[in-house]
Parts: sequence; C-alpha cells; structure tokens
Amino acid sequence: EDIEKYDELHSKLNSLKGDFVVLSGKKPNETVNEFKLKLINKLLAQINGLIGAFKPEEDFEVFDLDSLPTNSDVLMMLNLYLNGMSRFKDANSTVHSSPIDWSSEFKTKTWDVED
Repeated sequence: EDIEKYDELHSKLNSLKGDFVVLSGKKPNETVNEFKLKLINKLLAQINGLIGAFKPEEDFEVFDLDSLPTNSDVLMMLNLYLNGMSRFKDANSTVHSSPIDWSSEFKTKTWDVED
C-alpha cells in the first residue's frame, strides 16, 4: 500500500517539479498563486505523512498561504522533497546482486515488503 502511495506521490511531485522548472526559468521571482499553493501544500502534507523522518527540513511542513513563495522557492523545496523521497525509498529497499556473463555483478534495488 505504501509502495503504491509512494509511486503516486513521486509521480505527482515530478510533474509539479517540471511545471516549476518552466515557471522558474521564465519568472523566478514571481509569487505563486493561492490555488497552486493549496495543491502543492496538499501534496507535501501527504508526502510528509509517508516519508516521516526523511522530510528534507525538520521545521518545514507546508508553505504559508499568508506569505506566498516565489516560483524559485517552490522549485527548491520540490527538489528537496524529491531527494527526501529517494532517501526514504533507499532506506526501505534491499540491494540484490545478479551475476552476468562478463564476470561482474548487476545490482538492483527492490522495496522491502516484510513487516
């Protein structure tokens, strides 16, 4: 269940990041409107609930609606959250090695599903 939630949230976060790469490239210091910020905050709250201690900043939960951030501020936090999600996945994955023909090993990571 957490794996499916992770995949969904990671996909949404990547999509938002792509949008903010464009917005930040055009107008980095323009403030984000409330509609977008509410959607971003909803996503970040869901991610916080999933990754817990792997949140990128201990004292950051969501953006303040009274003090609208800029496009570049949002992009920075989205990047930090993508990093936090990667750390969460790594901490909950196992490395598997498979020998291949040319005498080296191919390593893959899979989710730990035992609990």
